[in-house]
Amino acid sequence: MERQQAEHILSQTLTFKQSDHLELSLHGGIEANTRFANNTITQNTVQKNVTLHVSAAFGQKIGHASTNRLDPDSLQEVVNRAEQIASHSEPDTEYLPPVDPSEYIEIPAYDEVTAKTSPQVRAETVKDAIKFCE
Repeated sequence: MERQQAEHILSQTLTFKQSDHLELSLHGGIEANTRFANNTITQNTVQKNVTLHVSAAFGQKIGHASTNRLDPDSLQEVVNRAEQIASHSEPDTEYLPPVDPSEYIEIPAYDEVTAKTSPQVRAETVKDAIKFCE
């Protein structure tokens, strides 16, 4: 997901806020794995998923909800769900409100070659590793 798209989803979600505090966390990407046993590949999968986690607070009453549906109706639904859970929760006396916005350094952790590695290339790499061990 491009940064601009993520920012749009987060800013749109914030418009549904009724609680004192709303904390959003958007996680996801492409997960790929290759499993092998007895010198044979048993599983070679790729999964793409993005999940929005919402924490809402009314005073010290907190609720959490999450979704991987990112259309506007689903964004409003997940905020409503977190706020409803918060409104029915017992106060958490250790709750601290979210910190104020800050500037963070961008960490260039994305590796294009690794991200674009196909299941076929992973399978060939596993085969080479197995041959080396035989």
